[in-house]
Amino acid sequence: MRSRYSLRVENSQITAAISFEKARQPAISTSQYFSNLASKKAGSATARRLSSCDIMLAYRIIQFMAFLLLFADASVPLSIADDRMQSQHFFNTYCVSCHGMEKSKAGLRLDQIDVQQWNEPSLLNDIYMAIESGEMPPEDAPKFPKPDQFKSLQKILRNQLHQLAEKQKPGMLKRLSRVEYQNTINDVFGSDFSLLDRLPLDNIEAGFNNNADNLHMSVFDMESYFKVANHIAESVVSDKPAPRVVVYSTKDTDIDTHSHKDNTNGFAPSLSLASRPLVFATQSIQIKINPSVKTRGVYRIVPKGFYIQAKFVAGSRVEERLPSVIDISEINTNDMPPTDHSMSYFLRKNSGVGQSIVTVIPKNAAWKDFNPSIGFTTQLSSDDTIVLRCNSVKGGEAQRMFCIESATITGPVYESWPPDTYFYKTYCKDIDASTGYEACQAILKTLARKLFRGPISDAEMQQFYNHAMNAFTQERSIFSGLQAGIRGMLCS
Repeated sequence: MRSRYSLRVENSQITAAISFEKARQPAISTSQYFSNLASKKAGSATARRLSSCDIMLAYRIIQFMAFLLLFADASVPLSIADDRMQSQHFFNTYCVSCHGMEKSKAGLRLDQIDVQQWNEPSLLNDIYMAIESGEMPPEDAPKFPKPDQFKSLQKILRNQLHQLAEKQKPGMLKRLSRVEYQNTINDVFGSDFSLLDRLPLDNIEAGFNNNADNLHMSVFDMESYFKVANHIAESVVSDKPAPRVVVYSTKDTDIDTHSHKDNTNGFAPSLSLASRPLVFATQSIQIKINPSVKTRGVYRIVPKGFYIQAKFVAGSRVEERLPSVIDISEINTNDMPPTDHSMSYFLRKNSGVGQSIVTVIPKNAAWKDFNPSIGFTTQLSSDDTIVLRCNSVKGGEAQRMFCIESATITGPVYESWPPDTYFYKTYCKDIDASTGYEACQAILKTLARKLFRGPISDAEMQQFYNHAMNAFTQERSIFSGLQAGIRGMLCS
């Protein structure tokens, strides 16, 4: 059964249509009437001038036309009033238990939406976003609307917001300040991007850096924002990337040990058969690798090197003697025992350029053993330092020692895709690489509402859909489509 409000809207539309038809027909008849009068022969006395009756008839018709036209124009505000009444009926039915006269959560009352409130964009936008996100009405509400009732209210609010936007004077084109842009990106994507150094400087006047008059957009600024948008889109969502392999070498001093500090042959001796220096690690001598990882994630670290046979002489503070290695000989690979040398590692956090602090993450506070021929897998960040040591090198007789020449760091390594990040958990739940393009549009629409801080029409979204469709067609992956659509929104 249709409500009285829907009938009222329908009646007002029918009335407006009838009014227009009534107004249109007399206008045509009157035009023909005067044309016929003017076309009569000048010889006739009655044709040379209108009778008082004809003049009165024409005057009555024109009055009636004006009345009908005014009545037709009045149907527009009547329609707006009906939209407000329909919205009020929705609020009274489902919202006033929490936002009414007796209880007004968050200081919001929806029991009496007057004309002034109905023309307040910020209020309507907050209501729209709360309904769109599913935040309101709550699941435990006394009454819960049906899906078609949700859609009807959203359509009314969306139309009203667009009408209010058209009435407002167009303001100055304003870009977000660097801080505003960075905060918006991190808020929407749940990320921790540091973008201030990548974006153009903000002009500051009287201590404010978000004045629209000073936030100009030059061609250079646009290029900077385009580059940042591309970086964000690729970092937030993508197809499963191939692991990146980086080799750190002792030859290029990418791998550091305490031995370099003292510059003694005991720490980094050379074999007589080869000119390569030996960089080995004991329990008292540690190897540090600063991997400079660009992307946080899980990486695999494998040390590369060879074995020697040598004696290790431990250092002594009392005798002021540094630890050293003597009687060195290289071991033939064929003569190596089946068991590999045991090593261990832990991670330190860098406290500055060229420094590392001893305080480590609790999970990595203890040394963890690994086989150097296999390596180990661990979570790495850009400020981590990898510390290695050999476990079984002790003072005494000749023994086998592992000398490191390089270390290969491969990653990020993903056991599954997509990864368990904020973006995928929030926007791409139950989505994988085989998902169709239809899901891509729904995700982009949700992101657009948050990025643009308000409702956005399907017509406005079409350009972003086109970018996503082109990428999806080429790559056949929803993640490629999402990346293209996000890039387009960040550049708009």
